[in-house]
Order: sequence, then structure tokens, then C-alpha cells
Amino acid sequence: MSVYDLNVNARSLQHPFNQESKAEKQRPQWQQSLIQRFEEWKYRRSLVKLLDLDNAILEDMGTNRGELIAALDLPLTQNASKALAQWRAERKITG
Repeated sequence: MSVYDLNVNARSLQHPFNQESKAEKQRPQWQQSLIQRFEEWKYRRSLVKLLDLDNAILEDMGTNRGELIAALDLPLTQNASKALAQWRAERKITG
């Protein structure tokens, strides 16, 4: 697996709620909430697939197994992508 493959895979795991469209802003609140939870659930299913990778590959991608498990344990009302990004930033600061 090359660095290119890791970058392509990382881009395909972009969280769907990081890109919000105009049509989504016009939906009723309950519908937005339901869709958001469903999309969050789908995103987390993609994170589960990453648990099959080696620890070295996960480190190359900028995460680790513990962070993935913690993100999967978050409630669906919380954005796992933002949590992973925050933990990654904290790990860069603390080493």
C-alpha cells in the first residue's frame, strides 16, 4: 500500500456533515436530526473497517486503534470525525 492509497482512502472517509448543502438547510429540524444520525451511523461503519488494518498503517493515516474505538463509542449525536480530528491535534501537541 502506497502513500497515495492512504491519501485516497483518507479522503473517502471525509465525514458527510463537513459539507452542508443549501437543500439540507431547508429541511425540518426533525428530518435533519434523523438524517444526521443515519449519516453518522454510516460513517462509523466505515471506521469499523479500519480496525482490520495494522497499527502501523493506522499510525501512517494519523490515527490509532484506541482513538477509533473511542470514536465508535461516542453517541450518534456527536460527530466522530470532529472528535478524531481533535484527538489528532492534541496528539500532535503532546507528542
